[in-house]
Amino acid sequence: MTDSLKILFVSSEVEPLAKTGGLADVAGSLPKALAEDGHEIRIMMPRYKQIKDVQYLTDLPVEMDGHLETAIIRQSKLPVGEKEAHLDIPVYFIDNHKYFHREGLYGHPDDGARFNFFTKSILSALPHLDFKPDVIHCNDWQSALLPLFLKVKYEDEPFYTDMATVFTIHNLQYQGRFPRDIMITLNLDPKTFLKPDQLEYWGQVNYMKSGIIYADLINTVSEKYSLEIQTPELGEGLDGLLRKRSQKLHGIVNGIDYHSFDPQTDQRIYKNYSIDNMEPKKENKFALQEGLGLPRKD
Repeated sequence: MTDSLKILFVSSEVEPLAKTGGLADVAGSLPKALAEDGHEIRIMMPRYKQIKDVQYLTDLPVEMDGHLETAIIRQSKLPVGEKEAHLDIPVYFIDNHKYFHREGLYGHPDDGARFNFFTKSILSALPHLDFKPDVIHCNDWQSALLPLFLKVKYEDEPFYTDMATVFTIHNLQYQGRFPRDIMITLNLDPKTFLKPDQLEYWGQVNYMKSGIIYADLINTVSEKYSLEIQTPELGEGLDGLLRKRSQKLHGIVNGIDYHSFDPQTDQRIYKNYSIDNMEPKKENKFALQEGLGLPRKD
């Protein structure tokens, strides 16, 4: 490894704190791998209803649609396994009862406002955390506004100077598209930002476009996927923009979490095994065949 970086990993879900899909798996494992490599990493996510045992840090006002909402900043640690006990990764939570204390992470009529609030709160909170990241790593549409806000709203503030952004596209199908009147809540000038080369998308506002346009680097979950999404067939309507940004677009294969998926200790498999004793591995295959009603074969 070369120089150590300070990295803020921003995600709308993190395993094991809150999860709906693969994004949470990456957000729960990649920060641990980066910490193992010597980087100083912290995570920021919403404080959903089911997340308990968090410590109050501070609260601050966030402008939303001409009025102020309160973002309460809380803190905990990323839960780790026995083999990772040496890791100490702070997790910051953006808490607001109105936006996040409800059933389910997504699928609400005000999701556009909820994750706009989340993104604005992150940037407002940074000077209060005694942590100035070199890189802010954003993931999917829920945090895609952050690169835009950083460059447009904070470009003249010394604290934010030299912060770089990375935007990861995990699934291009989910873009965060909302009615055009969301621009009021975003506090962005429609004459500047509600245009086809900005956030406008077929009469709507597209959050994913913000991350693609304004992030310093973009990556996807594999090199193949990074090429596929530049085609009309798989580009989900954003292939032209992705081709335009292709010099900043990279594919990096998701790694595996060796601690969670360790056949010596994994309680989700029928029989544990190791490199020194592979014989029990067959029992897992036999158990799967039996469960599926298939004949038993080696």
